[in-house]
Amino acid sequence: DLLHTLIPPNVLSHLESLDNVTRSKKQKAQMIPHCTVMFCMLEFEIRTVQDFHLINTIFRACDEAVESSGMFKYQHVSSGNLHNFVVTCPRVSKPFDLEVQNQDYPSAIYYNDMLRLGFELQRVVANLTAGTTQARL
Repeated sequence: DLLHTLIPPNVLSHLESLDNVTRSKKQKAQMIPHCTVMFCMLEFEIRTVQDFHLINTIFRACDEAVESSGMFKYQHVSSGNLHNFVVTCPRVSKPFDLEVQNQDYPSAIYYNDMLRLGFELQRVVANLTAGTTQARL
């Protein structure tokens, strides 16, 4: 089940649609010639139950901001006080969709959208942690 949370639904359905013989022979990865990626690191120490609830609220708010921006949250990984988000352009969520992959890459649009999203994530974290435990994004 954890694997299903890390792989986009359309990729899973593509892999599940293959029979076992084809699945073992077929390439399970796709080269994506153009992609915009943003790496974010949230520094936040969880000491209490309230901190745990706050970090959960932050994660949900960040997920909503990513979704509403049209970008794609590829991964979220936590280790100690560091919580990392990897956000990509929407193209990454559809690696096997040749129509999407063969379109001209709207780099200026994606770059600008990703910058706006970065500022929005900073605002979300600052608003949710104002007057409480300090967190930095």
